[in-house]
Amino acid sequence: MVPFRAAKDKRLGKTELRVLMMVCAYANKGGLAWVGQERVAGHLGVSRRRVGQCMQKLTDCGYLRVTHKGYPGQRAFTRQVIFRDSIDADEAAAIAGELAPAQLRQQEKEYMDANKPKRKPGRPRKEKTYQEQGTDSLPQSRGEDGIRELVDLNILIAPEIVAAARERAAARAGVPPEQVSEALIHAELRRMLE
Repeated sequence: MVPFRAAKDKRLGKTELRVLMMVCAYANKGGLAWVGQERVAGHLGVSRRRVGQCMQKLTDCGYLRVTHKGYPGQRAFTRQVIFRDSIDADEAAAIAGELAPAQLRQQEKEYMDANKPKRKPGRPRKEKTYQEQGTDSLPQSRGEDGIRELVDLNILIAPEIVAAARERAAARAGVPPEQVSEALIHAELRRMLE
């Protein structure tokens, strides 16, 4: 499809009309084309420079609009054939049902930026380890966390010691060893270590 008004426009010469028809031949349903000047020049048998001049004239006369400049790996600009001034590149893409390469790249960038893990400002805090505090100060915590802390301190506790701590905690609490909580075992381990 070629804009009908171009056939009646006296400002356009034969070469400009041929360049417009060639761009229209590469355009999708929405009028978006991403064909390079070199390719158009090869089809028409004219110089690339002449095609560039014709495309500039077509842009000045309101038949073409550059919607996206070329990017690395894709030298051709994305141009929109203007059938009506009110249709922009996004509407043209919606009409065509496909996005131009530059629009696809923009969508990918937006998706990647939206899904990038958020980084807190500043340097991350260095947490103190218990080795740095000295061996006499053990953390004051309860339950499984306390046993994890002992493991974090690289203190290996033999199963016999844990069993002994369980029995001593059961005797102190006056309950069977199976009913002793982790917190009581941990407290007894601390007493045994001190």
